[in-house]
Amino acid sequence: MGLFLYIVAFVLLYILWQFKSLFFSSVRVLNPFHEDSRKTIREQVTDQKKRDEVLKNGFKPEKVPKDLDAIVIGSGIGGLSVAAILSKIGKKVLVLEQHDQGRGLLSYIHR
Repeated sequence: MGLFLYIVAFVLLYILWQFKSLFFSSVRVLNPFHEDSRKTIREQVTDQKKRDEVLKNGFKPEKVPKDLDAIVIGSGIGGLSVAAILSKIGKKVLVLEQHDQGRGLLSYIHR
């Protein structure tokens, strides 16, 4: 009796697998890389005083928008990857880093 149930279950799963498009055609998977969302690259700011105005002004709670979907703490490779994927699917993301440069531990790799 046990072998018969295994065979019936296998046949049912095989039939479902063969006709999966009939059963699961309405399910859509959200792909964040579906369309090209690249923006034009802005000109790099080389004046150190202008760069320091942005980089050295520090964290202030009143600057944080109230309608954020996610806050990512740390701008290492994992934090930046998650932030990029979340922003590509339309979420409003804030990345916080304690240093004035991002990249996490990648900034310490020297060859």
